[in-house]
Amino acid sequence: MDLSLVEARLKRQFSLQWEEDTRHHQSAAVLIVLFSQFGQTKMLMIKRAMTLKIHRGEIAFPGGMIEDNESFLETALRETNEEIGVHVPQEKVIACLKPVETLTGFEVTPFIAILDSPPDCLDSFNEDEVEEVLFLPFLKVLSTQQRDIGHPPEDEMFVYWHLHHRIWGASAKMIFQIAEAIFK
Repeated sequence: MDLSLVEARLKRQFSLQWEEDTRHHQSAAVLIVLFSQFGQTKMLMIKRAMTLKIHRGEIAFPGGMIEDNESFLETALRETNEEIGVHVPQEKVIACLKPVETLTGFEVTPFIAILDSPPDCLDSFNEDEVEEVLFLPFLKVLSTQQRDIGHPPEDEMFVYWHLHHRIWGASAKMIFQIAEAIFK
């Protein structure tokens, strides 16, 4: 699927409006970066460092906790820069998904950015927070969707795969929101 078609469908389904006044005691924000590489839509994800206290080793989107006087979007952009060394201009952000709860009590607001080219971050990431940067083939990941059998069907919990990497939990919920918007 062409990146411009993905972008159009995401813009139609989601806006850039989010509820700043609904801060949660553990509010966080992430940035879902989509880009084209070799004619294929790719999605940037990270493997979190094994030395982290929570969510260690998980496949996730770059992001983190909201700091004082910072908006959700500012957090997503700052954390992406801190974790993987990629500065994403605010005008590249096209949508905000519905917030997602993690099993550890975080409420995460995901933003989507579309870049014109692959970000240059494979060798410049923060090794204290990130073990690996992944450029995943977007449609191929979507095609691996499976129901997470550890949850009842009404929870709509899914897992996705890329090679040996299992994408589950909050990240899978975000990918599911994107898939639903694109294929509606």
